[in-house]
Amino acid sequence: MTSTPRISVVIPTYNRAFCLGLAIDSVLQQSLPAHEIIVVDDGSTDRTDQVMRAYAGRVRWVFQPNAGVSAARNTGLGLAQGDWIAFLDSDDEWHPDRLKIQCADMQAHPQAIAHMLDCTVEEKNGAQRSIFEVRGLVDEFRRQPLRPRPLCDVLESAFFPSAWLIARQAIDAAGGFDVSMRVCEDTDLLSRIALQGPFFVNCFAGTKLQRLGDGGGLSELYVHARLEYLENILKTYRHLAGCHRLNGPERLYVRREYAATHVAIALQHRLNGDSTASIRSLIASVQVHPTLFSALKALTLACVGARGFEAMRTLRHVNGNSYRRA
Repeated sequence: MTSTPRISVVIPTYNRAFCLGLAIDSVLQQSLPAHEIIVVDDGSTDRTDQVMRAYAGRVRWVFQPNAGVSAARNTGLGLAQGDWIAFLDSDDEWHPDRLKIQCADMQAHPQAIAHMLDCTVEEKNGAQRSIFEVRGLVDEFRRQPLRPRPLCDVLESAFFPSAWLIARQAIDAAGGFDVSMRVCEDTDLLSRIALQGPFFVNCFAGTKLQRLGDGGGLSELYVHARLEYLENILKTYRHLAGCHRLNGPERLYVRREYAATHVAIALQHRLNGDSTASIRSLIASVQVHPTLFSALKALTLACVGARGFEAMRTLRHVNGNSYRRA
C-alpha cells in the first residue's frame, strides 16, 4: 500500500447536540484528514440540526426517522465512498493523530483487514483509565500486535467502535450491523469480521470515551436492559457455534461462553421471578457445554438462589470486568 487510503468516518447520533460538535471537531482536527465525514441523525428531537448547520460544506448530514444505532451506522455505510471505514460515537472524541497512526499501521501491515486502538474512559471524578489496561491486555497486544485469529479478542470486549478502522470490503462481506440489536451490535458485527482475516492492534489511546455511564449512556442501558443485552450476546454465540471456520481453541471458547451466557440469562430470569424460564436456560447451558463445571454452576444457582449466585459472581469479577460495552 503506497497511496493514502480513502477513509470515511461515520458518526451516528441521537439527541446529543450537547457533545456532537466536540466529536465532529476531533475528526476535522486530524493531522491526516479523512476523505469524508458522514453524520447520521437518527431522529433527534433536540437542537442537533442547529449544531450541524455550522458544519455545512464540511460534513455530510443525513436525517432519518429513529431506527436505532445499527440502522444509523448502516445508513452511513451505504453513503460512504471510502475504502476504509472509521466509526465515531457522537459522545466520544479522537486524538488528533488517530488516523495518522492507523494509516501508518496500514502501510506496515497491509495484510490486516482491521486496525484497532486503545481507548481511555473518563470517569465522573475526572480520572482516566485505559480499556486495554482494565482488561489486562496491554502486554499481550504489545507482544503480538498482529492478531491472526482475533475472534477471542473481540469476544472479550477489547475493542470499542470509536477505535475501529476496518476495510470496507470486510464490513460488506459480514453483512453490516444487525438492525434488530440495540445493544451488543458492535461485538456481533466484529465477530463476523474477525473470521475473515487478521487484525492489527496498536496500544496507543486514540479515542476518549467521555460519557460512558452518564444518563442514557451504555452502562445505564446495560443495567436496565440486561436481559436484552444477554440475549443479544447469546445470539452472537449461537451463530458462532454453528460456524465451521473456527479452530479448536476458538470453538472451545465459544462453547464455554455460550453456556455461561445461558447461565447468566437463567440468573436474570430468576431475579425477574420467572423460574420456568430460568430452568429452561440452565438446561440449555448444560446441553451446550455438558461439563462438570457447567453442572456445578447450575446446581449452585438452584441451591443458593439468584441473589446468592449474583453475589458470588460479583466477588469473582470485581477486578476484571469494570467496563462492559453495551
